[in-house]
Amino acid sequence: MRTSGAVSEAIAALHREAAVIDPAITIFDAEPMTEYISASLFGAKITANLLSLLGGIGLLLAAMGLYGVMAYSVAQRTREFGVRVAMGARPRDILGLILRESARLTLVGTAAGLILAAVSTQIVAHQIYSISPLDPLTFGGVALVLAAVAFAASYVPAHRAAKVDPMVALRYE
Repeated sequence: MRTSGAVSEAIAALHREAAVIDPAITIFDAEPMTEYISASLFGAKITANLLSLLGGIGLLLAAMGLYGVMAYSVAQRTREFGVRVAMGARPRDILGLILRESARLTLVGTAAGLILAAVSTQIVAHQIYSISPLDPLTFGGVALVLAAVAFAASYVPAHRAAKVDPMVALRYE
């Protein structure tokens, strides 16, 4: 039944009217449609929340891994950066060099990931509600988030390399 008033009053009225029509009729589990629909979607909501949490953890792990790889790569090239600085390179040149290399790797990785995601959406297309499996806004948003995470993970090692003292770097190893 449809009501514009309080739900509890409508359920009480439903019980009274049913008793007037036939006292043997028992009404049970009367609840608002919003609660009924919400209860039916409970499993999907839990699954979506769990997948969101796992996706966030995966993104954090990827950022930590990228940071580790970039920090290791920069540490291996400390001598090179010292020579570059001794030859006249400015700190922003070193920073730009490392960030460009990171951006190149990020672009290749993101492109490969987006291609694989586009192919794999056909597997789960029947489970995606109210958006296209190849939604450009979703794909673009994911690409931007991944690029931002990659930039943030690469910036700290690049900033450290840009501040390298040429004398220390040349004596490194």
